[in-house]
Amino acid sequence: MTAFYIKWVDAQTWSNAWVDTADILGLKLPVCESRGEVIKEDATAIYLAQTTSENELRNIIGIPKGFILKRKKIA
Repeated sequence: MTAFYIKWVDAQTWSNAWVDTADILGLKLPVCESRGEVIKEDATAIYLAQTTSENELRNIIGIPKGFILKRKKIA
């Protein structure tokens, strides 16, 4: 498996009530960073495992490819 550093934009929900449009114009999506071994990749997403052993995986995250800002091979 190959390890990557990925910087990506996360989806976010800010309100479940009515808000003024002017109040949301300056909102920005949070930027996240993840590191891990690529365990699966397809046309829509990359899946990383932060911890791996011979037969097990742990802390798995799927990141939609459209959310990725930067991707760098680290190992």
